[in-house]
Amino acid sequence: MRGQCVKQKMKGMLNWKAWMILLLLTAAVFGQPKPVLASAGGVGVYTVQVDGYLALRNAKAYDASNEIGELHTGQQVLHVETRNDSGDYWYVYSLTEQKLGYVNKDYLVYDGMLEDGIYCDVNVDGYLAIRTAKAYDASNEIGKLYTGDTVLVLNDSDPEYWLIYSPDELEAGYVNRNYLVTTGGNTGNVYTDNSVGGISANLRCDMDNMIFSTSAISFLIPDSWAKGITYFYYEDRIEFYCSAVYNAAGMEDGYLCSIFRSTDPNAGYEGTTFMGSFGGYDYYFSRPTDLRANPNDAYNYSVYQEMSGDLDSVRTSLVIGE
Repeated sequence: MRGQCVKQKMKGMLNWKAWMILLLLTAAVFGQPKPVLASAGGVGVYTVQVDGYLALRNAKAYDASNEIGELHTGQQVLHVETRNDSGDYWYVYSLTEQKLGYVNKDYLVYDGMLEDGIYCDVNVDGYLAIRTAKAYDASNEIGKLYTGDTVLVLNDSDPEYWLIYSPDELEAGYVNRNYLVTTGGNTGNVYTDNSVGGISANLRCDMDNMIFSTSAISFLIPDSWAKGITYFYYEDRIEFYCSAVYNAAGMEDGYLCSIFRSTDPNAGYEGTTFMGSFGGYDYYFSRPTDLRANPNDAYNYSVYQEMSGDLDSVRTSLVIGE
């Protein structure tokens, strides 16, 4: 796979795709993001109900030092049940934070089971390690998967290591995506979603042929974006992020650009380019007017700069309404 399409995606994981990745679990809702992470049977969906915020933690303890995120009322999490769940703390995947962590379950309200998830089958000689980090290291192995095992993809925004959940192993972690094939034998390089309307209707992210398209727009995905784009799609716009920055703590947000439609004649604010009209709407290409990556992280910053450098190729290849 050359890159990832992230539905994940909602602030995936494409990501990349790929992931990649910006995940909406419900039907299309106006103004609500549809992420490229998906849902799956057997996993509970819960909504946060709390005064203030609910801390996402890296340990099962009430301690300010272990907070890795803040969840607010109305945000959703997936309960990825593991053997480490306790009476008070559950292990969850936050669709907003795009992170795994522990939360106090008393502030979660059950919404139903996850549906329409992205499942992958394992195909490997020997075993595929589930890891706590995106690195090949014997010390970070927490589980083993074998050929024929099926996993739920939580975040596919990294070009090499995907975040998955194994209901059989009761473990969530990173695996090398080169040993995963989507259920039914597809490679997983193409992501499609027809469940949302507007600019995002008939969305297709094809990382094999490097084409991103909907019923209203299409453009050629530049080679640099195969390093990982995360995108979020809505009724009126699609937003693209550099996954290397978006998924890194303290790295700003990695925003690259957005393509949006409007009937407002004043929609062409600073940083936007009018691209044409179609179906009663004007379409615009918008890029950031400020820096969205931290220069102190040399590698991720360089990836962001490279991907930002290809924004003109995205804009010039953008086709409206054909």
